[in-house]
Amino acid sequence: MSIISKPSSILKGTDVSFTLFKTNLVNNSVVSSDDYFNDFSNWKRVNLNYVSTEGNQIKIVTFNDEDGFFDGTFSSSDKVRNSFIIESITIIDYDGQFLKIDREFLNSEDFDITFANSDSEEFVFLLEDGYKLLLDSDDFLEY
Repeated sequence: MSIISKPSSILKGTDVSFTLFKTNLVNNSVVSSDDYFNDFSNWKRVNLNYVSTEGNQIKIVTFNDEDGFFDGTFSSSDKVRNSFIIESITIIDYDGQFLKIDREFLNSEDFDITFANSDSEEFVFLLEDGYKLLLDSDDFLEY
């Protein structure tokens, strides 16, 4: 079962809501094998730690006990890199102790993000001969 739910399409420069399924997180082998962190009553905060695939941009999605760890927000500017991968999940207790679940113990396909192209329109250019249109894909459209 998936640990989070997130939109299938995310645009740059938007805030999107993620949902955490804490029962599924507890069932992760790293968490379930830890005598302290396998009890959610010890959790204060859960962070999803993301890093861009190029450059070194970092994003953290935080869930906390105030809303039952239900909602977190992924925020980005319109200048954000195109892809982010989950680096780790960190569960933090009320006194700063933490448990880190590295990428290798996660189903990365459920977490990784590739931003959708907000430019859904394809530009069309009229060539000098007047009979062919050159599409953004560099293909000719004949009519």
